[in-house]
Amino acid sequence: RVRSVAANGEISQFSKPVSVVVYKPKAIPKAPVQVPLRLAAPPPPVPPRTVAAVETQKIIEEPPPPIEEPPVIEKAVQPEPMRTESSRIRQSSRPIRAKIADRVRPWSATVEGGAFALLSTEHNYMGESGTGVGMFGVQLGYAKRANTARLGYRTQAFGIMGFADGQSISIMDAQYTYWWKLTQRSRNRVRLGLLGSYYRAASSGNERIIDTHQSLRTGFGLDVGLGRRWSLLGEVMVGTWFDNSGTYAMNGFVSYDLSDSIGLGLGYRLNLYDLGDDATTWSSQTYREAVGEAYSSLKFSF
Repeated sequence: RVRSVAANGEISQFSKPVSVVVYKPKAIPKAPVQVPLRLAAPPPPVPPRTVAAVETQKIIEEPPPPIEEPPVIEKAVQPEPMRTESSRIRQSSRPIRAKIADRVRPWSATVEGGAFALLSTEHNYMGESGTGVGMFGVQLGYAKRANTARLGYRTQAFGIMGFADGQSISIMDAQYTYWWKLTQRSRNRVRLGLLGSYYRAASSGNERIIDTHQSLRTGFGLDVGLGRRWSLLGEVMVGTWFDNSGTYAMNGFVSYDLSDSIGLGLGYRLNLYDLGDDATTWSSQTYREAVGEAYSSLKFSF
């Protein structure tokens, strides 16, 4: 709205509202542009194929048959049992005991001490009780897998009964044994052995005892292990010599290993010697001799 001013300076009132309409010309649309169509080139002509070519193409296009793989069988995983403190201690100690048991100590040296009693045909004829002496001996042994060998020597240390001044008794023996395992248990083993030995006993200073007798022996042995420390050994042998004499022997031994290098043992030896009909004593009787030994031993392995 507007107001006017008169000549005398008076201001008129507001005029009526005046609206102004502005017209904006519309845009002239552009004519569409026509783009010429491009036709695709026709495919090249396919040469005619024979029946053989079509079959070959089918064979090539057909996929190979799938390869059937064997089914995978999943094993059920068993839960691991709970381990107590005692089972852990036992498991940790097993390798240590196995190392001690498997340690190679093939050689051994043994010291023996015991009593020796002898009764001959001459003692019996004269009504005497026989001869008894204390013995001391040493033994060298070798053991590896199924083979064992030993060489021993024992001699008189002091007299006990029927002892004559100037008397001496000595015994030497050598033995080889081959063992077969009857059980595969390491703790309680059982072995059977085939053995051969040479035995020689010599004495002097006692007219009731023959000076020397010797024999070649063969027999069987049985070795039983009880745990890792105890062992039982038994042997039975028969023997002969070139003078037609005969020998029968039976030995027994029990041992306890204090460690892998030291062991204690107790044993006995029984021998029956028969000189045969080729030689007799001054009493005109066939000479026979019975010998018994009881001994203890201390063994060192290295």
